[in-house]
Amino acid sequence: GLNKKQEKSINVIDLGHSSLDIEGNSLLLNIFPNPAENVLYVTTYYPKDYFLKYSTSDIITIQLYSSIGNKLIEIESKAGETIQIPLAEFTQGVYFVRVNEKSANLQQQIMPAVKSVVINR
Repeated sequence: GLNKKQEKSINVIDLGHSSLDIEGNSLLLNIFPNPAENVLYVTTYYPKDYFLKYSTSDIITIQLYSSIGNKLIEIESKAGETIQIPLAEFTQGVYFVRVNEKSANLQQQIMPAVKSVVINR
């Protein structure tokens, strides 16, 4: 009936292997090596049709979080560039890389992407 709560659609983030977002509304994130020792390489791409639909700043914010959600690093890059993140100061364990478009236009906000990375020495 009418009193049924409207279910919001939840964006499920796959923390495992990279899977392309079917709707093409999510940034594509490539990280290697994983597990990593002292350096992590991060490349972010837009879905191929995104530029045709929206104008974009092309500036990506890359963030590294600890397993409990503390932000450790924030770097700006351009889509398609491979960024090197130094990991030597961090202990072994599971971390999360989150990439998001740096954009003032919230109506055309593309979904961020998140992947886990293991530091193992």
